[in-house]
Amino acid sequence: MKRFRSIPLIVLCLLAAMFSGCSTLFPQAPTPTPSPTATLTSTPTAAPTNTLAPTKTPACNPDQTIMRLKLKFADLDMAVLYNTINGVSSLAVWFVDPDINPSAGAGELAENGKLAMRDALALAAKMSASDPCIGQLFQQINPIVVDTGYNGWFSGQISPRDLPGSDVTDEEALDARAEKFDIGFLRDKLTAKATVAPVGTCSWKEAKAGAKMHFAPTRQNIAFFLVQDDMGVNVWAQWDTKAEYLQYDLPASILNIAMEMECLHPQPDRIIFEIVDESGEMLFTGFWNWADAENQDLGRIYVLYQKE
Repeated sequence: MKRFRSIPLIVLCLLAAMFSGCSTLFPQAPTPTPSPTATLTSTPTAAPTNTLAPTKTPACNPDQTIMRLKLKFADLDMAVLYNTINGVSSLAVWFVDPDINPSAGAGELAENGKLAMRDALALAAKMSASDPCIGQLFQQINPIVVDTGYNGWFSGQISPRDLPGSDVTDEEALDARAEKFDIGFLRDKLTAKATVAPVGTCSWKEAKAGAKMHFAPTRQNIAFFLVQDDMGVNVWAQWDTKAEYLQYDLPASILNIAMEMECLHPQPDRIIFEIVDESGEMLFTGFWNWADAENQDLGRIYVLYQKE
């Protein structure tokens, strides 16, 4: 059984301290099949009456919450997802920050890092203020900030109650609140120079669109994002399934995703994936190094977490 000592530095809170061995659950690569579609349930509402009884507030629904966020912040290049692990519920928001210079020199690293933290805080605050369900549903918000070249600059977790009002724009005020972040990653090295994409390759947006085609469009808690950090080029994927389907869904879905990433430039170093159930509870987390993905060697999937 394979052992590993490190995982990529841009890490969602759910991956902290989860070191395990290499999965040997799938010795042979099955033919990719469509993933099972999760059934969305409607939000319950109070039954209409002819009395003046107080109206009940509908329960917050996480799928509907992230759907509202996607619509409200549609002008951003972002991915939104949620999950729960060890009883901690998190809302993760990956977004491209166009104000960060992808070609930053050594003298710009610190300022770019501060900018990434401020923008992460500001976006988390705007989202939280725009929808009261966020504070009710999630104990943590995890912004992940990349530049237009998908270079990772910041990842951290913060409680919704520690966020400022959505109208806070003062840099000093934002910097003070940013101290509340539990920082997972803050870039302190120059980014690699971008290379010209060879003929026949595809962009991240094209590869992501292809991966999404393998999942029903009605499913909300599915997301793909790209981060280049100190560990290389990481494709992140989360999708939901029924717990009883996991042993079939995992190999089929990861093979479908890898197939869509074959044309991606820059070439991935690994696919990091998270599989949740219909409520967002984490079922399985792991990564697949690209060389093994190209060979469809499912026996070399590394397990970071598996629900007992």
